[in-house]
Amino acid sequence: MFDDPVVTAFATLEDMPYRRLDDGRLLRGGSSDPTMTTAFQLSVFKRPWAPLERDAAGREGYFYRARFYAKGGRYVQFPEVLRQTRRLHDDVLFVAHDGNASSVTLLIPAVIGLPHVSDAISGFHDACLSATRHGPPPYTSEAIDAFALSQPEFVLIGFDPLLNTSRDMPFTIFGA
Repeated sequence: MFDDPVVTAFATLEDMPYRRLDDGRLLRGGSSDPTMTTAFQLSVFKRPWAPLERDAAGREGYFYRARFYAKGGRYVQFPEVLRQTRRLHDDVLFVAHDGNASSVTLLIPAVIGLPHVSDAISGFHDACLSATRHGPPPYTSEAIDAFALSQPEFVLIGFDPLLNTSRDMPFTIFGA
C-alpha cells in the first residue's frame, strides 16, 4: 500500500512481516520463528474520510496499531508494562490486554508525528520484552481485569475495538 517510515523502521521486529506482491499490494505471511519469546505486529488503519496517502506518519485520520504477544508458554506482566511506559501514555489512544496476559495492544494516532509514534512503539516494545515471563501468569484474569479497571480510561480490558468491529457496525471511539 505505501512506504511508511514507521512500518519500515519496525519491519525487522515483525513476527510475520509484510511482503510486497507483484501488483504492489502488501500481504502479511510466512511462518513464525518458534524460538521467539515474544512477537510483534504493526498495522496501519485509516479513517474512511482520510485521503489515501503513501505514508501515515503525521497525517490526520491514520492510526498505528501495535500488538505485542508472548509465545511459548509465556505471559506479559501487564501492570509492569503500564508502569514502565507511564511517560508514553499521553501518546496512545488506548492500551488493551487480552484477558489472559498473553498480549498487549496499543493504538497510536499518526498525527502526533514520527518521533512520538516511534518512541511509543519502541517504549512499549521494550517494556513488553522486559515484562515477559515464562510459565502461567501468577494472577487470574479477574485480577488483571480489576487492575485495568483501576487505571485511566484509556486502559481497555480484553477488548481491541479494531478487531471486534466491522465496517457496518455503528461504533466509534472518537465520539463522532
